[in-house]
Amino acid sequence: MEAGKKALDGCDHKMAYFYFLAAVSFLPDDSWESYYDLSLRLNVLMARAANSSCQYDEAELTLQRICKRARCLQDKLPAYFLLVTSECLSYYAYDFV
Repeated sequence: MEAGKKALDGCDHKMAYFYFLAAVSFLPDDSWESYYDLSLRLNVLMARAANSSCQYDEAELTLQRICKRARCLQDKLPAYFLLVTSECLSYYAYDFV
């Protein structure tokens, strides 16, 4: 997770995505139950990195997983914000082309 955060801070979002993807792959299948906070943090960071590196499909899948698995609205808010932001950007991107 720390390598991914450093990559994000250094604006290497594509590499950050792969670091977070690797970190999530090491979590057990029941990670949302047994390591809830870590699973939530890693998935939010992974979605941000995927979105910032133009991997929109991966970002959307991760955000949907967060919305499905998060326990409360407060935990879902970062995912909702990123979903709305990315939808708005993709909608208005056609105006600039």
